[in-house]
Parts: sequence; C-alpha cells; structure tokens
Amino acid sequence: MLLPLQRVIVVMIVCFTMVIVGVLGLGKLLPESTDTITFVSDENGDLDIYALMIDRSQLRITRNLTINPADDTAPAWSPTGERMAFVSSRSGRPNVFLMSPDGEQVTQLTYFNRQHEHVHMLSWSPDGRYIAFTSNYERDWQLYVMRADGSNMHRAWDGQIITSAIDWSPDGRYIAFVTNADENQNDELYLLDLINGETQQLTADHYWNSEPQWSPDGTSIVYRSHRSGVFQLYMYDIRTGSTQPIYDVNRLAGTDPV
Repeated sequence: MLLPLQRVIVVMIVCFTMVIVGVLGLGKLLPESTDTITFVSDENGDLDIYALMIDRSQLRITRNLTINPADDTAPAWSPTGERMAFVSSRSGRPNVFLMSPDGEQVTQLTYFNRQHEHVHMLSWSPDGRYIAFTSNYERDWQLYVMRADGSNMHRAWDGQIITSAIDWSPDGRYIAFVTNADENQNDELYLLDLINGETQQLTADHYWNSEPQWSPDGTSIVYRSHRSGVFQLYMYDIRTGSTQPIYDVNRLAGTDPV
C-alpha cells in the first residue's frame, strides 16, 4: 500500500513516463486504489481513455473506456471514484462529460459549440460537488467552476492565461494553477483563494513550471520544473514557502518500463 505522499509522486511519475510505453497524456490513480491508472493513448488512431491495471508482477492495459472516433482526454476521477469527468469532442467541439467507471454511462455537462471554443484541464472539488476546468469560452484560457451536474458555470478568476494543469486543494479552499501573469511572462505556480478571490504567486524563478498536484494533507504541492536545467519533480512546502527537488524524471529516459 502506498503512503499518501508516495501516491502523489507515483501519479506525477506516471504522467511523465508513459511516453516510454507509447502512451500520451496524464496518468491518474483511481481514488483509494493502488491498482488502476487511467491515461490517454492514441493507440487506435484517436485519443482514448484507457484503464491500466497494476498487479504484483506486471502492468497491463485492460480496457478502452471511451471507444469513440472522437478525441477523449483529461480524465479526472471524482473523489469517491464513482464518476470520471473528461473532455471529449464527440459533440463536435471539446466539452466536459461525465462517465461511469466502466465507461458505459456518459453524460454531457457543457455545450460549447463555436469554432474557437475549447475545454482543457479538469479538477474536482474534494467534496465532489464542483468541477473546475479551463476554457477559452469567453476569451483567452481562463479558469471556470461549475456544479458536477453542469449547472451554475462561472469564471473563477479574471487573470491571465492559464497555461498548465489545475488542482483543487484537499480542504476545498484553493486551486493551484500555472499562468504567465508575471511581468516576465514566465509559467509560474499560483494559488487562487476561492473564498476571497485573491491569488498568491508561489514561484518566481523564471523557469517553466507545470502540472501542480496537492499532497493529500494539503501541506505541499508537487510540480514539474526545469529550473535545474533538466525537468524534475519539485515539492513546494505551503507552510514554509520552500522548494526542493524530489525526483529527476529525465533519469527514466531510455529505460525499459518496469
């Protein structure tokens, strides 16, 4: 059984090493499970969401959850694991959908249909009542929040372009995101306080930072950065404001999957 912090690190490592086995996209652990990872692959010519089972002896793909000619991306499990939100272009334009864990029951939540409209990254609130996502629905890529049934959609932040993944804090108060809002237009890590609407800049190192993921206890954020000259995983301590490297993802390059 993985410890909570190990679980977060495993998710991040999966995200950046799936390319080794011909997989595209972000790997996600099923909540409260250490034996199922969902990820995106173009194995069949279009982007689909797959379930990957982990057992004690091997990794093996068990099922394509979105057998559809359209592209399906950005899988995000609800906190209980009873539903998965994802982005699909099956309606003509990229929109947010919900599906059951087996992929059989699918419900459309957003209905963007103009040529320029896209939806990208998703994150659930910890109580499962809301879904945050990024979209260029009104203008450049912005952060939106809606109820899990698709109602009450509203823009959560009026700042600059969101450039990377978003992640909701375990206590439900903050959303971590990456934007180039600083004067140097670098991709920096920020927090949005959903109670007062204020933002806090966490990094200012003039390097490319991306893919923030909260630790389960809400005291730190794991993210990717190339501040050392190579891409590595770093951990930002919310309490102290300090950052330290925790894993060099480039060490996996050229190795066989295990």
